[in-house]
Amino acid sequence: MPLKFAFASSFDNGSDVSLKHHSDLLTHVAVDWFTLVGVEQKLVEEPNEALASFCTHKGLALLPILRNIDGNQWQSEAVENLLKASPKEQTAFFDHLFQRLPSSAIGLLVEWSEIDVTYRPEHTRFLTALAAYLHDHHRELWITI
Repeated sequence: MPLKFAFASSFDNGSDVSLKHHSDLLTHVAVDWFTLVGVEQKLVEEPNEALASFCTHKGLALLPILRNIDGNQWQSEAVENLLKASPKEQTAFFDHLFQRLPSSAIGLLVEWSEIDVTYRPEHTRFLTALAAYLHDHHRELWITI
């Protein structure tokens, strides 16, 4: 069965209307949920419980999105500092993130932008570790490129 994916956002009423109108044609829904901001790598959560409930009711796979944008400003330092953190600190971040995932989520979609390319090795190690962590907890990691 082919994947039929939709993005939904709490600040875009049109996406909600479209999702409800086309939900029978979809398999997966990605929804704005988390933002990583600041040099202290603060995880900001904006849950959309109504949408999570709708997805569960309709049998749609829910993927909360983790972004590094605050308003219109990409927060590259938040990600870069997390990439430079120790494995212990990264695991603590994974634990906190996993605890905040809605129980109905099949995983997490990471959408980060404006990361300095010099962090490519650290970025790869981080995403590999996050994928392993999520897989160990029976969740999936999706990324945007």
